[in-house]
Amino acid sequence: MLQGDQLAAFHKELDLIQDCIRRMANNSFLIKGWTITYIGGILALFNGKLPVLLLALIILLGVAAFWSLDAFFLQTEKAYRELYKEVILLRPMGKFDNQYSLDPGPYVKHAGSRFDAAMSKTLCPLYGIPFVIAFVTCIFQIGMKINLVISCWPCDC
Repeated sequence: MLQGDQLAAFHKELDLIQDCIRRMANNSFLIKGWTITYIGGILALFNGKLPVLLLALIILLGVAAFWSLDAFFLQTEKAYRELYKEVILLRPMGKFDNQYSLDPGPYVKHAGSRFDAAMSKTLCPLYGIPFVIAFVTCIFQIGMKINLVISCWPCDC
């Protein structure tokens, strides 16, 4: 059992890990807000001034970038939670290897892949819906352009 300085060090180490978890969760929250602001801003500023295909591509690329970044923060948060679990288990048994190490790298494999994080029930609907709408809009616009080229090809109208 931990006593005295070891107990204080144990609590300080847990506090540091909790701060990392809190920071990753806060970053994820901020990214979600930036995504909504980005989509709203692009639609408000450029709607009618840019072709629909270009507008949809800009939204598609921005949403994909924010989705990937948010998946990174969620994966890192899960890795820190795995580190937290290990510290909770090992320190009371007297194992102080890597004490105060805040490297989540060794725990990423336990946290799952970034793709798993991106497809989580919290990220997939938020990013998936605008991504699919922008993607379908791009496909539809490209299809309309191809159809126009094919229909005008023989007479070059």
